[in-house]
Amino acid sequence: MTPMHNGSAEPSPPAHQPAGIGDAIESFEIFPWASDFETGIAVVDEQHRTLVRLLNSLARSMAVPSDELSMEEVLRELSEYAVYHFDTEEGLMRDFFAGDTLESTHQQAHRQFVRAISRLKEQQSKRPLNKAIEEIVAFLSRWLVFHILDVDKRMATVVLALQAGKSLEEAKAQADRGTPVAGRVLIDAVLAMYEKLSSRTFQLMKEIVERKNAEIQLRRAATAFECALEAIFATDAQRLIVDGNASFCEFAGRARTELIGQKLEAVLPMPGQENTWERIWQSVTRQGLWRGEISVRAGSGEPNEGWMTLSAVRDDAGRATHYVGVLSNITQLIHRQHKLERLAFHDALTGLPNRLFLLERIRQAISQARRNGDLLAVCYLDIDGFKQINDDLGHAAGDQLLQEVAMRCQSIVRGNDTVARLGGDEFVILLGDLKQPQDCSHLLDRLIAAVRQPAALPAGEIAITVSIGVTLFPTDNAEPAALLQHADLAMYRAKRGGKSQYRYY
Repeated sequence: MTPMHNGSAEPSPPAHQPAGIGDAIESFEIFPWASDFETGIAVVDEQHRTLVRLLNSLARSMAVPSDELSMEEVLRELSEYAVYHFDTEEGLMRDFFAGDTLESTHQQAHRQFVRAISRLKEQQSKRPLNKAIEEIVAFLSRWLVFHILDVDKRMATVVLALQAGKSLEEAKAQADRGTPVAGRVLIDAVLAMYEKLSSRTFQLMKEIVERKNAEIQLRRAATAFECALEAIFATDAQRLIVDGNASFCEFAGRARTELIGQKLEAVLPMPGQENTWERIWQSVTRQGLWRGEISVRAGSGEPNEGWMTLSAVRDDAGRATHYVGVLSNITQLIHRQHKLERLAFHDALTGLPNRLFLLERIRQAISQARRNGDLLAVCYLDIDGFKQINDDLGHAAGDQLLQEVAMRCQSIVRGNDTVARLGGDEFVILLGDLKQPQDCSHLLDRLIAAVRQPAALPAGEIAITVSIGVTLFPTDNAEPAALLQHADLAMYRAKRGGKSQYRYY
């Protein structure tokens, strides 16, 4: 007969169990082997040891968080090896006392074991897996004690007596003398002891696994805390910093030893926003949470933009014992956002507001003019002869000329006025807070004079002029886009009138 397993092979722990946990419980045995279990027949004793190892492996698979497949694999291996062990014992009995009641009684015990295991395995689907396996382990522990100390020891005594030359009846009588009533009481006592020992050992194994799991979780949390890109910090109930990860130290611009014990507001100051921290703490106190954008000057004093979530950690009585914050540095994101906004609302060549930005400025200026009862002038400016200059001197010279005109316009207007470039050589100047039309005319006279000054280009100085069309709100009570169209029409009349002048709509 070819054995199904190598009797000396040690069962392997589940490959998926967390590192360190298997080692921690490997030395624990729910069913420790003892010399009293030895029958004197080497092959039987070795197979008994393997059954015990498999039983202990099954128990460990219950203590360690396992999936259904791994526990069923251990249980299957144990069941198959038990059948292989029975075949070995029954082979011995056939060799020494075939047909005797001792053989049939032993075989019946084996069949009862197989049926009992099958019933227990069938019940797995009707209850939690761990509970079902726990019942199987308890059954196997009781069965091994009784099977080894009573049935198998009796069989071994008979076999050894036969080998010593005794008759079958003499061997059985010797076995009967070796198992008196007191021996059965001893077996029951050992069985009770093993049940209690296995229960305590199993509970200890579970406690060790739980502790190891907690340690693993703590290590994972510590690694995540320290390596997180987000700045993470914690304060006590008095808002004094008790911990912070490397990203928080970098954001604050200080070493961890310098941060511990410091007020959070002192580490993350918000100049000019003195009430912000007060509002943050009020929200955390009332709602347990605050999240939003903050702008701080920490460490070097350079402004840092962050998105912060600050939460309260409360005890069972609802009192805040700590505060935990997560802070993402969005300084670069804010800078990119501002850059994109500038690109979206400004002319790339001159840096002036573009048409989209200008229309919004006109809307705001209209609202202000209505409130204050002032005049608003929309001035449409076009460089005279720009196309010829661009063709003669090249696009680089044309771009430089556009930049020069933009600077001259900005030097003439007031701080609350707007100079915008619509494209090509077309500019718009928005003049607000005018009390009378003459206020606009004075500014335009100065502008035309300033632009008329020669412009120094790489090819030499060049004289330029501009034509301007003007419409006044609320005399022209139109929408922003219509005001631009009206000013554009007035600009063309200025060109037809001789250029280097302005005309009203």
